[in-house]
Amino acid sequence: MKRLLYSLALGLPFAAAPACDDDTAATPTITYSGALVNGVDQSPLAAAQICFVSNPEIACVQTAADGSYAVELPQKTKVEVEVVKEGFISVRSNFVTREVDSSISAQMFAPAAVEAAFQLAGATYDATKGGMLVRVYDPAKGQLVGLAGVAIDVEPSDGNGPYYLDGLTFNTSATATTAVGNALFSQLEDKTYKVRFTSETHDCKGTYLWKTSDGRVEAIVKPGFATYVYADCSAK
Repeated sequence: MKRLLYSLALGLPFAAAPACDDDTAATPTITYSGALVNGVDQSPLAAAQICFVSNPEIACVQTAADGSYAVELPQKTKVEVEVVKEGFISVRSNFVTREVDSSISAQMFAPAAVEAAFQLAGATYDATKGGMLVRVYDPAKGQLVGLAGVAIDVEPSDGNGPYYLDGLTFNTSATATTAVGNALFSQLEDKTYKVRFTSETHDCKGTYLWKTSDGRVEAIVKPGFATYVYADCSAK
């Protein structure tokens, strides 16, 4: 649950698609690629199913033996993706596709690893509810480097959290992100949440995330899934 783990990187420019027969321009497509790994030991996850549930016309793809994948998506479009791998907690995300080829690499976790982290914090993990992993980073330093000092809250304030992470464990005394840059919410209901970021030093825009009318980030949570939210936070 750390780099979409969701962690994202920019790539090559896209090529415009040819015009349709009715002389209206088709939506240009871009390629998203990356890899899925086990969040505990970083081993590749093969045969994970990646489906863009908001776009049923796009065929699901599976990760290769080395955990890698590639899929073409419409440019600058709101999408919802779900990733399922036997023996691991399913993950999902909703975001806006970019204008250039891009990369999303994600970590997935076995239920036992997540349950152990919750037990260390004196809490209980409920697989029948939804969860949310939020990661903040400074784009000037790249997505692999977390950002400290960002307080995160959700509305409605259902469930439990935020739990701020130090590696794979919870920092129960933290009131904002540590250098890891991750926060976790649990016991969430089947609904869309508004996510707010508070920082004295950075402005968390979440450039490629769905937005509410007041500028907060929208995150769609479903039972049995961990929703990943990655927000870019530029220095003020």
